[in-house]
Amino acid sequence: MSGVSIPEALRKNLRPRRSIAGSARPKTAAQVEKWVAKTFASKPHSYMPKTNAQLFEAGLESKNEETLASARREAYELLSKLDAASVKAASIEALSVAERMVWHMSHEASLAPVIAAARGLPDAVEAVVRATRLQTATLDGYTTSVLVVPASAQGRTWGEPCRPLRHLICAAPDAEYVEARRHAEALRKDADLMLRSSIAYVFPEEPWGNADLESALESEAKPEAYHFVLTAVSDASLVQRWVAAKGPFHLATYALDLVCALPPAEAVALFGEHLPKLLVKPKHGPLLKTPPRDVAQALACIGTKAAAATLAAYANHAVLAPMVLAFFRERPELGSALQAQAKGKGKLEATAARVLGKPRPAAAEATAEPGDLPPVLRDAPWRASKRGGKETIVAGLSLLGLELERVALVRQPSSIERSRPVRDMSSEAFAAWKATASEGDFVYADYEHAKGAGGAWEYHRIPDEEGLWSWNEKPKAYLAAGPLAWVEKHGLATIPGFLAREWIRWLAYDGHEEYLDAVMSLVSPRSAPMLARVATRKRWRRVAAAWLVEHAEVAAFGLIPDALSDKKEARAHAEAALLLIARHGKDAVVRTTASKYGEEAARAIEALLARDPLAVDVTVPKRPDFLRLGELPRVSLRSGKSLDEDAISLLVEMLQISAVDEPYPGIELVREACDEASLGELAIELVEQWVIGDAPGRHEWMLHAAVHFRSERGIRRVAELAREWARKNMAKAERACAALAADGSDIALVHLAHIAETTRFAALKETAASLIRDAAAARGLTEAELGDRTVPDGGLGPDGTITVSYGTRELVVGCDVSLGPVVREKTNAGLGSPAKTLPRPVKTDDAAKVKQARERFEQLKQDLAAIGQRQMRRLERAMIEGRTWPVPDFEARIVAHPLLRHIAAALIWEVVPAEGEAQTFRIAEDGTPADASDRRLELSEEAGVRLAHPARTPGLAGRWSALFGDYEIVQPFEQLGRAVHAPTPAEEEADRIDRTGAIAVPARKLLGTMEARGWRRDDAGFVSAFLRPVRGRHGEDLTARWAIVPGISMESLPDAPDAVTSPLVVEGPDGAPVSLGAVEVVGFSEIVRDVEAVRAL
Repeated sequence: MSGVSIPEALRKNLRPRRSIAGSARPKTAAQVEKWVAKTFASKPHSYMPKTNAQLFEAGLESKNEETLASARREAYELLSKLDAASVKAASIEALSVAERMVWHMSHEASLAPVIAAARGLPDAVEAVVRATRLQTATLDGYTTSVLVVPASAQGRTWGEPCRPLRHLICAAPDAEYVEARRHAEALRKDADLMLRSSIAYVFPEEPWGNADLESALESEAKPEAYHFVLTAVSDASLVQRWVAAKGPFHLATYALDLVCALPPAEAVALFGEHLPKLLVKPKHGPLLKTPPRDVAQALACIGTKAAAATLAAYANHAVLAPMVLAFFRERPELGSALQAQAKGKGKLEATAARVLGKPRPAAAEATAEPGDLPPVLRDAPWRASKRGGKETIVAGLSLLGLELERVALVRQPSSIERSRPVRDMSSEAFAAWKATASEGDFVYADYEHAKGAGGAWEYHRIPDEEGLWSWNEKPKAYLAAGPLAWVEKHGLATIPGFLAREWIRWLAYDGHEEYLDAVMSLVSPRSAPMLARVATRKRWRRVAAAWLVEHAEVAAFGLIPDALSDKKEARAHAEAALLLIARHGKDAVVRTTASKYGEEAARAIEALLARDPLAVDVTVPKRPDFLRLGELPRVSLRSGKSLDEDAISLLVEMLQISAVDEPYPGIELVREACDEASLGELAIELVEQWVIGDAPGRHEWMLHAAVHFRSERGIRRVAELAREWARKNMAKAERACAALAADGSDIALVHLAHIAETTRFAALKETAASLIRDAAAARGLTEAELGDRTVPDGGLGPDGTITVSYGTRELVVGCDVSLGPVVREKTNAGLGSPAKTLPRPVKTDDAAKVKQARERFEQLKQDLAAIGQRQMRRLERAMIEGRTWPVPDFEARIVAHPLLRHIAAALIWEVVPAEGEAQTFRIAEDGTPADASDRRLELSEEAGVRLAHPARTPGLAGRWSALFGDYEIVQPFEQLGRAVHAPTPAEEEADRIDRTGAIAVPARKLLGTMEARGWRRDDAGFVSAFLRPVRGRHGEDLTARWAIVPGISMESLPDAPDAVTSPLVVEGPDGAPVSLGAVEVVGFSEIVRDVEAVRAL
């Protein structure tokens, strides 16, 4: 163990050894007796009909293995009343059977402490080891009976079930250990290899493990069954043989044990050789990250130069870097290995310098005295019990405000009725359903999924009144169509069912977020307490808080009774929600609502609102081990004096309790009292330490410091991290995106938009897009308007270029009209001829700078492709929708943008004056508008600009095609050559387009084509129609619906038959078909264009 140090946090993962103090933590006999008494009389699971005692009692009647019949009964009686006297009187055979019964109840439990206390350690060893030859079986199912029988080869348990005994052995006094060892050695003489190996496992520091593992490798057909013996070996060559035979994964499982057993040099060599194998991604499936981390963690326990050199090689590895950096942070004396590895490697070199310790800047001339500090940094008013005062309880308040209840669907749910075969439930099926529901068993409340007469699956409609009864009265009733469709159908009558269910607890599970949508659709005082509870969950706080503020009066009616009740948890949630509403400018609403509950309630709520906002009464969470307060930069007051260590500690504590979207009020007081620049530097250092610590979610307050104490450099660092993680780590990227959204500045939203466009994670795309939508609403902008302000520039300068260096020469990189990169070399005569790639390096170039230039070019190339595609789709959608920009916005957001200017120059635009006819133009090479005769066109600032669409602007191609051909301009999407479709006179009066029916298309191709063209599925799981918004001729919102038969089951997509289309219909806001003549000309043309694209598949 010389040079090996196991951190306290890892000791719980270490199997006990006598040589490591504190590693053995055996249970006491009293603890085991208490646990057995409780567990034996309890059910294994709440849904099972029998207790453990009843299960074992039922097994006593078995005539199987009658040789164990008496031992089973004796063991049953023993466990029924477990005490020292009964253990002393029991036979070893009965104790072994009882041990196996206890193991069946919990794989972490053992009778060993009780046997050792009553009879001595030798009998405990014998009983537990003999139990490995037994297994449990059943007569007719494990929910009805359990009995102990001799184990088959497959049913034997060994090794780890003996861990409680190993704890006892390793904690035993020397004399008792010697006696137990002597008895174990005698047991080994006539035992088979598996039994011997179990004994070796229990005595890890005896030589038995080496002998047994060698025997297993030489004589056993399947030696992998003996992997547990690796915890009891001390010969590295045997471990090498094991890895050669069975691979390196068990090496990871037992890495900590091997570190304690092998000489440090041999352990380093062993782990260093096999760690790379654990980092190779398998051909099929993802890389398993835990095994290599376990090995690296074990290496980090070895404080030698060899271990440091081995770990340093992984300082930049995506999986292992946090552990490696933590190692060197704890052992800076070994830092030369990290410095050597990082030398000349840019970011890694800077990280290494930070990890190995950067000295805190010298203190200011004067340190602030307590009286100089803002009170919030002196008194810590946020700490628990600071608030004081007696809480007012107003009992017996009846809920008011129910007259304000209404349904406001947050989104349109999918419909089973439209997409699947549905019929009413038969009387026989209903009777069976009613009986099951009445018993409280699991049933559907809306539709039952059953086979119809022809054998095909269909949905049977449960009678509305009965379904609602089951939903509200029977907590095990659930929904086939989902909770949002249930709310759409039954409205406010569904609220009791939501109140009766623990849906908030399961929000993180797939599909359960729809419950939140459903409850938010029920604008009712009864919904408010549920949403106040949701607002305490970090992931959903934003949406729940928005609902509470938007529906302040309704929410206040629902929250005030809870805020004045004696139910501690409900009261805390309601108080927090009411204070949240008040902070958002709705305090008058809360007061007015409280007055309707009476004078006493009004006084209590007034006291709540008057409560010191700094006295939040919270328990501060534990700080992370990787936080180094001593390395944080100095923070200065505006007077120039610096905060002392205690004040810095309190400032960090304040950040720990502050949410990024609802900052603790003391943050603003600190900003007012302290120098802004020094706070920004503190925040950046906290972010860097968080990154070194692997950016854990539970300590993301360190990231949020960059938002609370904002600086341009800090936000750019968060954006840099967000973009880096968006390529490889979705969870970390989501944390950084949330911080950017909370900052809300233009530069933060530009990076957020970049991530929404370029990340490979679909869920992250949606998260980023949702954050952008919220940001648009907060600024009072439409999504399209915010989209103009957040188009990424790809890192290009105002002139649309960047410069990269080869050392001896510089290259200017811009882009063409299709956003492909264009490279020109700087020469004395100006810029050279354009090329699409960087030139090959020559001998005089700097190799390191060439590498950096190529990496930057490749990243730019990828970014341009991703940004270009999304912006082209965005502009194409703007053309279809007829979106109009004010001229100043058009010039600033389109023409002057480093990237959009190139796309815009390849399109035809229309200026729409306040009076008069629209006129088409293009953007010339110098950025000015030019008409079809190539004459400059002056744009009035009062006019609007939109993209020309050939259906809206007849003759467009005739006026412009020749000029675009002469200039060899390739358009980014179809505009001049776009097909135009108009309804026939008969279709003008009809409510469907018959020519769009009877088209047979492969399911996969249909899905890909429709979604790429902006259509959405009517349901996520079973697609029976595609939907697309279109506009009416008078601006009304309509929906195009194109149904298919049979529908497409996403679960069976690879085997789905061809889909056949039905005639396309356009529906009004009420879902009823409208005549096609009511559809705006561009909308009609576009939906038929999409149909023709499908026909061509």
